[in-house]
Amino acid sequence: MIRVPSSHLSLLTAVFRHCVCRSAQALPPVVVFEAGPQGLHAYFWHDEIAVEHRQPGSFGAGRVCLSLDALTESTPRRSDLIILKSDGSPYPPPRPLPRAFVINPPRLLRALEEAGRTAYDYPIRFSLHCLLLRGRLGEVVASDGRQLLIQGGFQFPWDEDLLIPRAAVFGCRAIDHRSSIEVGRSNSHVTFRILLWLVHLRIATHVHYPDVNRVIAAAAGTQTSWHIGRADAAFLMRALRQLAARDECAQATVDLDRSCLVRFRGRDQSVIEAELVESSYSGRPVQFSINPRYLLRMLRLGFSTVQVIDAATPLLCKDEHRTYAVMPLDLSLTQIPADGAQRIRSSEPIPVGNPDCRASEEDNDDE
Repeated sequence: MIRVPSSHLSLLTAVFRHCVCRSAQALPPVVVFEAGPQGLHAYFWHDEIAVEHRQPGSFGAGRVCLSLDALTESTPRRSDLIILKSDGSPYPPPRPLPRAFVINPPRLLRALEEAGRTAYDYPIRFSLHCLLLRGRLGEVVASDGRQLLIQGGFQFPWDEDLLIPRAAVFGCRAIDHRSSIEVGRSNSHVTFRILLWLVHLRIATHVHYPDVNRVIAAAAGTQTSWHIGRADAAFLMRALRQLAARDECAQATVDLDRSCLVRFRGRDQSVIEAELVESSYSGRPVQFSINPRYLLRMLRLGFSTVQVIDAATPLLCKDEHRTYAVMPLDLSLTQIPADGAQRIRSSEPIPVGNPDCRASEEDNDDE
């Protein structure tokens, strides 16, 4: 039995809830607390992920192990100290610390968060639910088969490529995103250290990841560059979030010919055509179709130039440290015609729709 401040327990529970694996074969998640005069150590374990937190201070000595569900249920709303008792859950195996860590800038935490948003949700072929850490190149790579995000400029203490599971914990706001992040590895896990937190992710073995270099090479040789103005990007994000149909099979047609037009279907399946008056393109005129969710993601990531070869080749966005590629939809099957479309212009207010139908950015990004 140990006593834990309720505020601290609420913080830990919020983070641990982000760590639950989606594997159907995984055992229930458990949490171990060890308290003493040197502080309070909390250790969460669930299959391929383990998270530790060490709180300095003096606590009454004790050690308990309980399931995450029991921990959540045992936390009353009004209490300064929470008494925790073991519930019979088996103690998980400890995770040894790597021998050495290398320091990376805070943007690595953001990169891991965005990579997690990019990877596939569930285990499928080609391990697209994993993140690829390229040691020699210092890159974080993620894909769901339709989009590919490569983020570079980091340092890892290994040379080979490693696969680790996506982890929503990197997007948890209870973890300080302004701090540097240290990275190390053991024989079985990659470990990230952020201040008082340790995140251990099991290295996936005997699995295959797609050849990302081939995807990027296929998108080389730009024929058309679409330059999206900053105000137009903000307008298009609002228009897609507020007006576009919420459908996994939705499509948008981008028409670059004299002007920059984006056509998509509204919530009532009517056609809406957004004219981006502060945007332009260079090269030959082109049309292509794209899932609005990926177009919205592209804009939210801050890319302002889209490189286009043709309607059937991956679209490419690049900046100093990032490369984002999206596979367009089959234009012959998904092209949205301009006939009868309701025209909206980025220089004018967006027509007011049903407020109840407006979706948040996270909802539309499926993130």
